[in-house]
Amino acid sequence: MERMLPSGPTVDVAGTAYDFTTPRRIGKQAIDVAFTGLDRDADGRAWVRLEGSRRATRFWLDEAQPWLEVYTADQVPPAPHRRGIGVEPMTGPPNALGSGTDLIRPAPGASYIGGWGVLHG
Repeated sequence: MERMLPSGPTVDVAGTAYDFTTPRRIGKQAIDVAFTGLDRDADGRAWVRLEGSRRATRFWLDEAQPWLEVYTADQVPPAPHRRGIGVEPMTGPPNALGSGTDLIRPAPGASYIGGWGVLHG
C-alpha cells in the first residue's frame, strides 16, 4: 500500500486474520480493510454483527454496495484509540476513481440507488 492507496490485487481472506465468515472476537486486531465478495442472504443483504458485553448492533448493506470498509482506528492519535469501529458500505473499493475498479458511471439523467441499515438490540 502506497500513500494509503491499495496497490495490489484483491486477496481471498479465507483462513487469514481477516476472515470473519465465522463469528469471532476482533480482540486487539487492527483492521483497516475493504472487503468484497460478501456473503449475502436471500434478499441480497450482507450483514455485520458487532456484539459487546451488553448489546449487539447489526448492520446490513444491499447489493448496490459490493464493498464494505471496516476500520478499528488503531492509528488515530491521541490515545486511547478504538473507542468504536467503523463499518462503511461502499459502491467501489478505495481509490476506485483512480483504478476504475467497480466504478459506477451512470448515464446522464440516470440514478443509482442503494440501501443500508443499522439494527440495535
